[in-house]
Amino acid sequence: MSGKIVGWAFKQNTGSSTAKLVLVKLAEHSDMNGLTYPSIKLMVRETELAQSTVYNCLRKLEALTLIERFVYKKRIPESGACIEIIAYRMNLPASITTSAERKQIPQNGIGIPPRGKIGLGSGNANSEPPMKSSLEAAAFVAPAIAARTERLISEIGQSKFDVWFAGAVFLDETPPRISLNGTFKLNWVRDKLRPAVERVFGEDCVFDCLEDGVTDANHHLRKISSER
Repeated sequence: MSGKIVGWAFKQNTGSSTAKLVLVKLAEHSDMNGLTYPSIKLMVRETELAQSTVYNCLRKLEALTLIERFVYKKRIPESGACIEIIAYRMNLPASITTSAERKQIPQNGIGIPPRGKIGLGSGNANSEPPMKSSLEAAAFVAPAIAARTERLISEIGQSKFDVWFAGAVFLDETPPRISLNGTFKLNWVRDKLRPAVERVFGEDCVFDCLEDGVTDANHHLRKISSER
């Protein structure tokens, strides 16, 4: 979260106090580029608004061009399956994200498409953006915890990460959630790598399993979102 982004949200004219509250909550969960994807359930819990009201506020903020909604489809190399991530990008002025801040995160984040570009493919404007080579084994890494995920690699080594976290989903929740691709990997990581993971992500880090393996990662993420 950037204090400048939250300050920007407070200053916007949304026409209603509920829409302003939703915009501020999006800002609180955003990265330095204004990219944010809290679940609807999380927004309902934090704003104490009805789910239908949150949806209406999001639509209103889109209509006001304060936020931009997109769906990012991330291909999983092992199976060819896709994970679908619904996210919002706040339309911030250039003065909000300074050049110094941009240097702290990879261009367009980790696995996040450039503004307005969605989809799969290669070699065209809608191509999936390049991933950092060290994180390619994972199915999805939330931009806000990409740096910590790289620290985990430095703790356990690239080869172990590529084997045991292949197809894994790293979500920036409170606490962070790591979903492993299969019960065998889940149990092995809990038994052998838990100390290293907790040093990086905290002792309250949540481990769980993709329900039916990597091919069901998309359903698993939607299930997580509906439960929050």
